[in-house]
Amino acid sequence: MDNDRYNLLDNQLDALDRLFDGESEVIDLYAVTFATGLALSGDSLFAYFRAAAKELDAIVRMGLSKLDAREKALDVTNALRVAVAEAAA
Repeated sequence: MDNDRYNLLDNQLDALDRLFDGESEVIDLYAVTFATGLALSGDSLFAYFRAAAKELDAIVRMGLSKLDAREKALDVTNALRVAVAEAAA
């Protein structure tokens, strides 16, 4: 695997972990997911990033409490987490 791709995927997993651990907010995960998706626009994982970024953006705009937004974000990023973890392994 290309080192840059590995680093991007590893950073995405870290961002997902930070949200899970309560160390960051949904907007932070959205920013990382959107930017990583752009960086991997020609990659086989691009559809996962695009879908997750779209869902995260919608969650941010809902104006939910931090806890509710976090729970929704964890749900909508599950497929991304699995795909990235498998690709980074």
